[in-house]
Amino acid sequence: MKSLANVTVALLLLAGCNSASLTDKSDAGALICTEHGVAFCDAGPPGSDGCRGDPNDPNTKYLPLSTPMPVGCKANIIGGPSDQVCALLSSCVCSTDDAGSVPSWLCGAQ
Repeated sequence: MKSLANVTVALLLLAGCNSASLTDKSDAGALICTEHGVAFCDAGPPGSDGCRGDPNDPNTKYLPLSTPMPVGCKANIIGGPSDQVCALLSSCVCSTDDAGSVPSWLCGAQ
């Protein structure tokens, strides 16, 4: 008799699960995370020396390409899978070497 009761409870639980409605991702408004850069500084004046994004560099292609960002500027590259929460992919800082070279972004993966 106990086994019959256990089977009945199991069937009721399964019936309850089957009645749940599922929502397709497209209907649920799934988060779409596109890669982008976030600079934590104001751009320098046009024509000034500064760091610029490089369309061929996976880190800096999301940073301003034509606007110079001043030395010391920090930036984060954000991205992630299209169906998951955005993540920090790398952090960059605009800097020069000791010889005073043209400023460039130095980035490190997280």
